[in-house]
Amino acid sequence: MIKGVGVDIVKISRFNDVNNHFIDRILTDEEKKEYELRSDKVNYLASRFASKEAYFKATQDIHYLGISILNDKNGKPYVLNKKNIHLSISDEDEYVIAYLIVEE
Repeated sequence: MIKGVGVDIVKISRFNDVNNHFIDRILTDEEKKEYELRSDKVNYLASRFASKEAYFKATQDIHYLGISILNDKNGKPYVLNKKNIHLSISDEDEYVIAYLIVEE
């Protein structure tokens, strides 16, 4: 049974000139490790932000910035330590969209 659905879309360019305080607020330690390795830092940050917003919309969890959005060995995104959550992230040109379903 579906408990919640969340979707969020962001314009990637919004994240071009963010400062370290913003990055520290949005990314968890696990995500920051991956962020430092990425060549597409802006896209990565935008995708994590959209995913966390979608998570909040689906769960109403006010601690949504504390969740970690990681990728498995095949690249599939997932929410660390959260079962029954399905997440899809896509990007096209200027936008990133995240769609999240929470099952009971």
